[in-house]
Amino acid sequence: MYRRPPAQTVLWTGGTSFWDVSGNWQGDAVPGASNDVIIDVDGVHTVTVRSTGRPFTVNSINMNGGDETLAISNGSLTLLGAATVDNPTGESVITNLIMSGASAVLAGAGNLTVTGSASLSSGATMTGTGTTTLQGTTTISGSEFALDDGRVLRNEGTLTWSGFTGINLNPNTANGGVGSIVNAAGAVSTDGTPTFDNAGMFVKSGGAGDTFIGAQFNNTGTLEVQMGNVRLAGGSTHTGATLLSTGNGTIEFSNGVHTLDAATSLTATNVEFSFTGTTTIAGVYDVSGTTTLGSGYVATFLPGADLQSLGTTLVLSGFGELNLDAHDVSVVTLTASGIGTVSGTGTLTVTGTASLAGTMTGAGTTHLLEDTTTTINSAFNLDVGRVLLNEGTVNWTGGTINLNPVNTNNGVGHIINAAGATWNTTLNNGTITRQAIQTDGVAMFDNAGRFVRSGSGTGTTTINVEFNNT
Repeated sequence: MYRRPPAQTVLWTGGTSFWDVSGNWQGDAVPGASNDVIIDVDGVHTVTVRSTGRPFTVNSINMNGGDETLAISNGSLTLLGAATVDNPTGESVITNLIMSGASAVLAGAGNLTVTGSASLSSGATMTGTGTTTLQGTTTISGSEFALDDGRVLRNEGTLTWSGFTGINLNPNTANGGVGSIVNAAGAVSTDGTPTFDNAGMFVKSGGAGDTFIGAQFNNTGTLEVQMGNVRLAGGSTHTGATLLSTGNGTIEFSNGVHTLDAATSLTATNVEFSFTGTTTIAGVYDVSGTTTLGSGYVATFLPGADLQSLGTTLVLSGFGELNLDAHDVSVVTLTASGIGTVSGTGTLTVTGTASLAGTMTGAGTTHLLEDTTTTINSAFNLDVGRVLLNEGTVNWTGGTINLNPVNTNNGVGHIINAAGATWNTTLNNGTITRQAIQTDGVAMFDNAGRFVRSGSGTGTTTINVEFNNT
């Protein structure tokens, strides 16, 4: 029959002092790996683990609800967490914790709960397969704070992350695991992927710069950006979650795969999709400022998504793709540059100014309203049934316009210059073209307004598609 190890409890008998001083301990001996430590004396005291002596190992440490603080200042303390006669759970529970210094380490398989305040700063590290649970008020500040080798940091209170601190969830790649953060209730990753599991509130409340989260961010709670930018750069899942930004705050989806399910609501000032990632949106998307799609990124609105607004401004750059599916949406300003793609079967309406480049594809319509001014100054394509409907003024100043760039697609492009609209070109040798052999329909330019060739050039504007002029 299994027998727990015999009780080997050691009591702290000193006041505010250092762990390595033997006279502070019952029996005048510093405890070791077989000892359960109790620090519970009258008054308010701090017990400091410093670098003097050696790295220290105990089985557990408990304060019995007292007012003491454990301070690890460039020292190292390992908690083994084995079940013993006097501590059947092997758990450690302390009141307050301070960790500071680049050599400050809390290690081991033992679980530690901090019921009061915690301060984690200046390069401290938690490592080993145990869980540190923070139930009070915690601050993370100073230089890098690290979790590694399976360590879980579980916040059940309020955690404030400030300054220029980095949080590294895998500082030593030679270890057998990575770190994870759990904000309130949540599951812990077991697949070797650094994770931040948020079931509470993650709030960026200060600083105009970036907060960079390179770990997988699994959100079932609230992400709120009140100032600056929160960049999710390790992939993310949002399940029944709320994403908010206010003021000039920006939510940025960067590298990796990001999914927002049908029960998730995103209401933001600004949203940016950057670098080579993908985002799939199935729930509410409501932006008041700017949606920006960067080079190489693919953002997709699923058929059941509630696309309320892309904001007043839509910016497309590089070679990314924005798939609007069948959703109708309106922006004041559309700025497209590079060779990016807008796809879908809905209507994208512009009410102010537009700059067009890249490709628009799918059986939808890009609608330029009566008072709009649009510039085409580089290569621009329409394909797969896409219609460009101009009711304002288009200034075509550069680039070839191709109404069937890929003749294996199911459909061609179509330009309509409506009655009262103006299509003005100053190009010396401009071309509106299509594939030489059209197998997907007839590319055409229907002009019911004014098509004007102006400027001082003597070259030729070539319309190599069917031109229907009324």
